[in-house]
Amino acid sequence: MADRGLACGMRSVSAAKPHGPPVEIYCDESLSRGGYDLIGGLWLTHANARRLRGIIQGVREQYNHWYELKWTKATGRKLSPAYKELASKLTDQIMARRAAFHCIVIQRDLVDARFHDGDKELGYYKFVHWLARKRIEAGETYVLTLDWRTTRKDHRLSDLRDVLNACGRKDHNLRHDCFREVRARPSKEDDLLQAADVLLGAVGYHYARRHRGRGGSPAKNDLADRIAHGIERPSLDFASHRSEKRFNVWRWSPTQKKR
Repeated sequence: MADRGLACGMRSVSAAKPHGPPVEIYCDESLSRGGYDLIGGLWLTHANARRLRGIIQGVREQYNHWYELKWTKATGRKLSPAYKELASKLTDQIMARRAAFHCIVIQRDLVDARFHDGDKELGYYKFVHWLARKRIEAGETYVLTLDWRTTRKDHRLSDLRDVLNACGRKDHNLRHDCFREVRARPSKEDDLLQAADVLLGAVGYHYARRHRGRGGSPAKNDLADRIAHGIERPSLDFASHRSEKRFNVWRWSPTQKKR
């Protein structure tokens, strides 16, 4: 691979890909949440991705909310009705197993610079790799959509795709490329990236304990609490067992990176 460290043993095997549409993954990042950085997103079948897009479109129409749905834009003394409805709809879909949310919480002071050779951009893609790799299932293929970001190297996405496909072969003895595509889009153009941003922002907000301080935003407090309540948790500041399929929060540490 072009970048040392973002690699997985490769095998020269090939076979026809599984039939059917790929699982769709919509991934975002939430940085500088207290001492934590977070990366995570939504996993959906093609049919459920279409369903959730329609649900979000319905929220927009109901509340005449045509600008970007984003964690940082949930502000003010009261949470807007559109965000209240969005929280309810997202958690309903997750609890009904029509969508899954998975994220990795990274305590920044535990990340040794040798993990990414002093290249923080590479570090981001390595963490995306770990998060996506641990959710590969035999018999499935995937399309991974990341929130668009400026990169110093234009091959980051193709490298990530190649590494994930190599890991699918190594970890599961697959005989096909399980990641059909790794791409980036501006979140303002994709409702599912926006939904991932809202969920991830809420987890980061609770991890940073912003809801416990005097300076906490009333709107954000409400939104994060609604999401926690919707998944039947008292708080989003928790670590999941690896078997949790619906709303999984992986608190990474250097000794757990092969979780």
